[in-house]
Amino acid sequence: MSYKLLLLATALSASASANAGIIEQAASEPMVEISASGDGTWYVRCQVQRDINSGLRELNKDRPAYRDDHMRRATCHYESNKKGLTIKIVGAGWACPFKGAAEGDCTFTDNKLGSGQFRIERSAH
Repeated sequence: MSYKLLLLATALSASASANAGIIEQAASEPMVEISASGDGTWYVRCQVQRDINSGLRELNKDRPAYRDDHMRRATCHYESNKKGLTIKIVGAGWACPFKGAAEGDCTFTDNKLGSGQFRIERSAH
């Protein structure tokens, strides 16, 4: 009986050590948050590339933000309206795709009926 308990304790200890490594690795990935806001009808659709569960993520009035700590990159398309759309990207280690954005404020505003696309990637440094 004590031999079985020893085997069980060893197995549980090995499992806990393996899981701790996975949790530590996940926590070290750079988090990115993409958010959007505006009146009227608008959307931002991003084709997100991840190690697992890649696919399309859509932001709209009902779901205005998307956070991911396993994203490798994303290609996004947006459609705005006459009332405007503001898109913001927050995350250390990510390059801002918006030309003219102020340092430390990765924000883009479309104040006209417009559409466009942008790509989110990790920064080179």
